[in-house]
Amino acid sequence: MKRVRELVSGWAVKSLLVGAVATGIDLCIGSGLVFVLGWPTAAAAMAGLGVGSTLNFLGQRRFAFNAEKVAMPAVKWAAMTAVQTVVHGQLAHLLRDGWGAPYPVAKLVSDFVVFGALQLLLLRYVVFPKEPVTGIFSARAPSSSRLGWLRKSSLSLSHDSAHDVRYASVSGSSRR
Repeated sequence: MKRVRELVSGWAVKSLLVGAVATGIDLCIGSGLVFVLGWPTAAAAMAGLGVGSTLNFLGQRRFAFNAEKVAMPAVKWAAMTAVQTVVHGQLAHLLRDGWGAPYPVAKLVSDFVVFGALQLLLLRYVVFPKEPVTGIFSARAPSSSRLGWLRKSSLSLSHDSAHDVRYASVSGSSRR
């Protein structure tokens, strides 16, 4: 039971669930544009995807990756989505208008192809990368050459923010 709980609480499952909700909203918008307003397939798919993708970004940021930063992930997301939207719209157009598939089928097949496992990898490692573990008590990584002599000893680091100086102590001695 604990293993199932760990699996469900992982970022990939949360990301897929957020994506499923966004896809449902996207599908409703696209279907309404095609069937009610008579929009062309590619335009409806891209418009639905624009709304769904925006909601997807906000959901991924908040629920799947719990990211605090907004600006850089938003830029990366926009670039990724711009390319995916065009590819998705053209694939949906090919499936519906070229091969005669119903819109929901063309849309969902396009979603699977374009937003499958590749997008999960892009989200985790490009858009919302994990913050690197940089130091023991520091926001910045100490260079390995400066602290190489500390590798096998007892280590204590402190930081004097008034002078932006880092101190390392090993067994009572201190160096700067």
